[in-house]
Amino acid sequence: MNETKYKILVVDDEEINLQIIEANLQSDYIVDSRTSIKEALSLIEENLYDAFIFDINMDEMDGLDLCKIVKNYRKYIYTPVIFVTVVDEVEKIEKGFSYGAYDYITKPVNPKELKIRLKAHIKISKNQIELNENQLHLNEEIQKLTKELVEANKNVRISEEIFQGRETKFKYNDERIKENLNFSKVFDQRVLDMQEKLEKQKILLSEVKKSLG
Repeated sequence: MNETKYKILVVDDEEINLQIIEANLQSDYIVDSRTSIKEALSLIEENLYDAFIFDINMDEMDGLDLCKIVKNYRKYIYTPVIFVTVVDEVEKIEKGFSYGAYDYITKPVNPKELKIRLKAHIKISKNQIELNENQLHLNEEIQKLTKELVEANKNVRISEEIFQGRETKFKYNDERIKENLNFSKVFDQRVLDMQEKLEKQKILLSEVKKSLG
């Protein structure tokens, strides 16, 4: 099974430089190459590239500004940009890094070095993209679990309120029962007192009758 070929855009205003780079990469990559900045910008907009190789010095627009444009695209945040430059352009190289470039290679281009650097940076880029996707998925799962936990806590709170309500009701009913029992005891005692009083009255009445008889 063939491995997926990554897609590269090479931009240089000198045709000979494009031919050299393209000839060394086309066996391992799908390579688009342009000398025109306008055409390059159209390709950047219309396609999804896995890496860019820009000459740092071009007449129409230098590689620094082109890199800056590329990095304004959300889809290219983690896409490596490699500059082709001369040895003494340290200031431009540093500026390129501040714009989001990943690396640079000096002229004359060493094909083996370019392949090694390109392969390494694409691998890092893909790992970063995968890591971000996994992090996004993890965040979504955390949000989902948090929502479920909040809902579960809400249900527990409602259950506790219901239980407390029932407990309060049970306490109220228990108190009512106790009150009724107390009332019943008082009532029974009053009945007994009345019966006792009635018996005493009967005895007294009987004695009165005897004395009159």
